[in-house]
Amino acid sequence: MSMRNLPLPVFALTLAITGSLSHSRADAADIGAPAVEVVGLSPVRGLEQPREEVPGHLQSIDARALRESKRQPLPELLGNRISGINVNEIQGNPYQADVNFRGFSASPLLGTPQGISVYQDGVRINEPFGDSVNWDLVPRAAIGSIDLIPGSNSLFGLNTLGGALSIRTKDGFANPGTALEASAGSFGRRELEAEFGGKQGDMGLYARAIA
Repeated sequence: MSMRNLPLPVFALTLAITGSLSHSRADAADIGAPAVEVVGLSPVRGLEQPREEVPGHLQSIDARALRESKRQPLPELLGNRISGINVNEIQGNPYQADVNFRGFSASPLLGTPQGISVYQDGVRINEPFGDSVNWDLVPRAAIGSIDLIPGSNSLFGLNTLGGALSIRTKDGFANPGTALEASAGSFGRRELEAEFGGKQGDMGLYARAIA
């Protein structure tokens, strides 16, 4: 049915609705709403999120504490330096221990209910299958700082019930210079460590070798 064949009241109502829609579209075009920028980054150390913007009590291990206890495995270091963390060596391996915080675990043992997310330089390192954490794969000698953000927060991904552990490794910007360390012990034990950090403009380089 064409517009000409419509009854007069229906034709007038159609014109009124069409005019109202056209007027609303013109108003929306004139408003010019500001752009909304959505940033999909978790507020963890390594993504340059200011500490004061994280809603919670953060516990940290700085570079000095890491140097003083560099011979300790990472799970043992966490248990000694951060309050509320307990470490269980259920497999008899200090490098593959269970880290428990307020009843929630980050464990390398598949099947353990995981409740802590672990990030390295802003990248989640919980395994895709089972959310387990392989502590022995984290470069202990290259860690620059560690932060623990307690509490449940959906920004840190699945199974973040007890909190998120953020590990930041060294880089050429924060750790410039060269260092060399040698050690020896009984039974022919010898070790040599060397590290180098530097930057050139917007590019940074950090390297560490142990022999």
